[in-house]
Amino acid sequence: MQLYKINAEINMLCNNFQDSEEELDYLFRRLEELQIEKETKVLNICKLIKNINVDVEALKAEEKALNERRKVAENQINNLKRYLCNNAENVKIKDAQASLSWRKSESVYVGGEVPEAYQRVKIEPDKTKIKSALKNGEAVDNCSLVASNNPVIK
Repeated sequence: MQLYKINAEINMLCNNFQDSEEELDYLFRRLEELQIEKETKVLNICKLIKNINVDVEALKAEEKALNERRKVAENQINNLKRYLCNNAENVKIKDAQASLSWRKSESVYVGGEVPEAYQRVKIEPDKTKIKSALKNGEAVDNCSLVASNNPVIK
């Protein structure tokens, strides 16, 4: 039975029982069964979350390994292009499998501090400062503390 159905049945039993001894006995037995079923279901969900978390960690590790392999391959490409620039400049080759041609381009080299007029600034809210201010009773426009209850599964 799904967790929400267990909760619904518990609520239904608590709200719709008659005050007879026979029904009270059934009610307690059934509530105990439902509570055991609910705890089992919750425990199984926690185990599933832990299993999925292991998968997530493995995927992160694989993602990191793939990113490192990609960076190595990109560095190889850049090194080979630099090698061509140093040793085969203006050589043109055209073949069925590959071709080489050259085009002029311009780029800007920045070797130190740049005047402020030529800088981009990314503005982001400092959530740590905002939280501290709100906790100290200060009003911060368009900001509020939002409480949430998060499960901790170990």
